[in-house]
Amino acid sequence: MLFDLAYVPMPGESSASAAEITRHIRRIGIKRFVFGSDFNVLTPAREVKNLRRLGLSAEEWLSLEENCAPWAC
Repeated sequence: MLFDLAYVPMPGESSASAAEITRHIRRIGIKRFVFGSDFNVLTPAREVKNLRRLGLSAEEWLSLEENCAPWAC
């Protein structure tokens, strides 16, 4: 099972909310996530900026960049 990781924080959302999402990502495993974008709402560059709020490690970022859905790669 794969998950599309598009993170759109709510206005005024606390860093605790982002930390909770990160905890779940790590529990599930970063290899199960692929980059996603709500492109009609935010550009991919803005989506990456929002994803930075999750506090992923350099290794996790590399994994996310390399992950690709089998039907797309």
